[in-house]
Amino acid sequence: MSNSKSSEQRGHKVTDNKVDTEASRCESLILLTALLFIEDEELLGTKQLAKAKADFKALTKHTMHIHEALRHLSDVLQVNRSLNLTYIKIDNNLNEIDTSINNIEQQINNAKQALLDDNPPAHVHAGFLGDLFSFSRDFKQKIRGFQAELILYVQARETESRYANQYHGALKKRQLIKEKLSEQLGMISTQQAHASELVIDELDFAKIDARYQSASQSLKHHTQRVNDILNDIKLMCEMVTHPSLRERPEGLVNYNKAPYEDLHAKYTHATEEFPFIAKRKENLLHVFRLFQHSHNIFLDDLYNLNNSLASIVGDTDAYFQTKSDYHHIRDVTLKSRTLESLIDFLQIASLLLKQMENLTYENFTKALSKLIDTVDSPWFEIQQGLIGSKINAEARL
Repeated sequence: MSNSKSSEQRGHKVTDNKVDTEASRCESLILLTALLFIEDEELLGTKQLAKAKADFKALTKHTMHIHEALRHLSDVLQVNRSLNLTYIKIDNNLNEIDTSINNIEQQINNAKQALLDDNPPAHVHAGFLGDLFSFSRDFKQKIRGFQAELILYVQARETESRYANQYHGALKKRQLIKEKLSEQLGMISTQQAHASELVIDELDFAKIDARYQSASQSLKHHTQRVNDILNDIKLMCEMVTHPSLRERPEGLVNYNKAPYEDLHAKYTHATEEFPFIAKRKENLLHVFRLFQHSHNIFLDDLYNLNNSLASIVGDTDAYFQTKSDYHHIRDVTLKSRTLESLIDFLQIASLLLKQMENLTYENFTKALSKLIDTVDSPWFEIQQGLIGSKINAEARL
């Protein structure tokens, strides 16, 4: 009786081991398919890919569960996709600013050309149009200067984000070493303590800290420069606004000492003095309104840009890798879609693994092929690549 029961238990154990082995092979197939696809498409950086491969090894050694491995991989793919979208947003923001500036410049140039085509008398040019054209030239230079400074500002924000990430990582490691050293001080000699302290020096924390502080100072400088130019643009906008509608916020130069002439006052005088100007009053007011609204346009553009820049968090290396590898925004957009498709595939493949009742490697590999080849699936654009990666993964397993 005892021998019979023991035999039955051994039978269950063998069956359970076989099921575990089949499940492990199925799990490995999902993860290896994804890893090979990632490697072929160069979706992750060297460090991220190495970490994902380490998770795969842990899975095959049964020291990690499939759900944990897939979650790690999905998290890093999601971070990369988010940073891809951030890169796209920043590029779009800068393009929108360039479009705004081009539009303003074009309208100013068209208005100027229309006035010149009407052959204004020399005394009208001397009495008002010369000042208007000079103001327009200065304004166009100012908004182009704003654009140039914004590019430097974006670079400063990116650099500060990179070094902030390195700094906080080094700070965390430094603190852990200090805590470990503190725990050991009662058990080791002074000489050993000093040797342990050298480990902290090896982190080169001081150099990382110096880079971070320098990047922070550079960011402060460029932030101030952007704000200063915006204030100048606002001041110029005020000079073409009726005095009763002008704002006088703190920090701006007093209008009695403004570096720009009160063009609105000159315009008011010119409409009374010169019939040529009075006849073109509506056209000139349109140009004035263009000047007046410019500050708010650029303020909104800067707000949107800052929102995008605030998203450069987490693994900043992925952001800079994207910026380095992709010279055309359409390539970044394609990579973002590929990452999203792969994330969707991993989620559904994981569900398939959970839901299969008769789970054998042979059944699962057929079901996975069928899943990949599903018509109109979220991963439709990467189906061929996934099929190739799965075939390669099967060969390796």
